[in-house]
Amino acid sequence: MDCVFCKIVNGEIPSKKVYEDDTVLAFYDIQPQTPVHIVIIPKAHIENMDGINQENSKVIARIFEVIPKIAAENNLSNGYRVVSNCKEDACQSVFHLHFHILGGKKLGKIKMNYYELNVAGCKRMLPLCEASPNLDIAAFIMFGDVEITENSARELLKKCPEHDVVLSAEAKGIPLCYEMARQGCRDYVIARKSVKLYMTDIVAFKCKSITTAKEQTLYLSGDDVKKLSGKRVLIVDDVISTGDSLLALEELVKKSGGTIVGKATVLAEGDAQKRDDIIFLENLPVFAK
Repeated sequence: MDCVFCKIVNGEIPSKKVYEDDTVLAFYDIQPQTPVHIVIIPKAHIENMDGINQENSKVIARIFEVIPKIAAENNLSNGYRVVSNCKEDACQSVFHLHFHILGGKKLGKIKMNYYELNVAGCKRMLPLCEASPNLDIAAFIMFGDVEITENSARELLKKCPEHDVVLSAEAKGIPLCYEMARQGCRDYVIARKSVKLYMTDIVAFKCKSITTAKEQTLYLSGDDVKKLSGKRVLIVDDVISTGDSLLALEELVKKSGGTIVGKATVLAEGDAQKRDDIIFLENLPVFAK
């Protein structure tokens, strides 16, 4: 087998050993990332974490029995980190299960690049994006995701009151708005972010978007106003955070003579989950840095 770590176990490749017994071998990494960087492996070939089973799991327990001893012998009493990369996406470089023991200095925080979301029977990994120097937010995008759009619309409609028309703002709220109208009341209106040539008798309201971090204006045409006038309006959005965009939509409904019967969203971001005036499926945390 052409495995570097198996060759180290067999003595075909030299290493600076730290610890060895019948089942486990530890040695100094030849390209240390910290002042103390030790690699510990099972002697038997296991490709990665996915290869652990009932037959070989005892050696993993042994590894974690040995790690504290190695840490103590290498003066890591102030702390250390244990890392194992599994498969290509985690940047596993040697396909023999191994654990890195890192220490000898104060290590930085491990930055999460993704947040795992479970909503409406769907699991998604949301990338974290910097909203400010002190805050990251998870990017929830429904565009192109038919499954999560259909499922979220179905689950929200179970929670929402009866209504005549669904209203949202372009652009991120469009898939949800359309799908809720398709499954439900069969009518929807989208507030635009700019005035189009076909729009007349315009009503408008300014707000600040957390997505763009800029002030924006939402517009309805006279025809949209007629569709909302005298109707029971359900306002929807993919995510409600600060509520500024929601407030703008509420004002547009009032100017149009409609009646707001509910405000619904797939995700309530941050403190929005504490609101008692919105309907949502899941909370979406924010990430302080």
